[in-house]
Amino acid sequence: MVSLLARRLLQLIPAFIGLTLLAFLLVKLAPGVPTLGSSETGSGRDLSNSLAAWRHLHGEDAPLWQQYGTWLWAFVRLDFGRSLIDEQPVRELLFQALPTTLLLSGSALVLTYALAVPLGIFSAHTRHTLVDRVVTAMLFVFYSVPSFWLALVLLTLLASDAQAPFPLRGLHSDGMAQTGFWLKLVDLGWHLALPVVCLALPAIARTARYQRAATLDVMGQEFITVARANGLSEQQILRRHVLPNSLLPMLTLLSVDLPWLVGGSVIIERIFTLRGMGMLTFEAVLRRDYPVLMGTTALVVMVTMLGLLLGDVALTWADPRLRPTRQVHS
Repeated sequence: MVSLLARRLLQLIPAFIGLTLLAFLLVKLAPGVPTLGSSETGSGRDLSNSLAAWRHLHGEDAPLWQQYGTWLWAFVRLDFGRSLIDEQPVRELLFQALPTTLLLSGSALVLTYALAVPLGIFSAHTRHTLVDRVVTAMLFVFYSVPSFWLALVLLTLLASDAQAPFPLRGLHSDGMAQTGFWLKLVDLGWHLALPVVCLALPAIARTARYQRAATLDVMGQEFITVARANGLSEQQILRRHVLPNSLLPMLTLLSVDLPWLVGGSVIIERIFTLRGMGMLTFEAVLRRDYPVLMGTTALVVMVTMLGLLLGDVALTWADPRLRPTRQVHS
């Protein structure tokens, strides 16, 4: 297991360099220049001179390979640079936005698997019945509904005025700073309810369909037939054999979902006025803020690769068939 982990970690280094280099080139070669503010006024020659001086000051006039090498070396030293717009350290901007996204996406991810796994198993266990058809149709509707449309509908119905049961925006109500911990926690859950539901519903539909397919695949295996022939009840078969084996593919799916924790949702965060990673990336794209955009991109790439690595390790640990066999020499 240790050798497998070390080998996978070494494989991540060229993958990280390749992905961040591609993102760097796309960012640099895209049309447009950073928004330097409204103070840059005057004649075209003055503006051109100011832009040239700015590019020289920030190293933007160097060759692309040199710019990427400088960024990569700074990233290795955990120096994400400074925003080109307001000169704030990118690391501070990430630390400010990341907790909101982790809270929002993490809550949606927990809700997704808490509901999707038992729903998928139940749908597989009642296959070809009216209940299964109803659940399948419901999941199809959940998957088809756009999250931004659902967010706007929920805001209109449940958060449109002062008498509405849910708040319109933000994560905290006014005057909550002086209250106790439990009141703050309740208030936070009250604000998170609608955006979490908007993020989780499509994911629940997708994950439940994966769980249903995995459960049906396990239920069709020969060892399930042998278990029935040995006199085990359906509940015992489901608990001892079907559930543990059907959850193995979900480990891979969960590892793919981990980048969602830091990537954020631009649309949901914007609709509910949540300052998270999605909003930070969106604003960096609009303002051509290269250091911020590369910081968010590198963070998502790292979490993506880490998620895939953890998924491989967890799957290898949970399934003995995937473990490397030791050769016995006589």
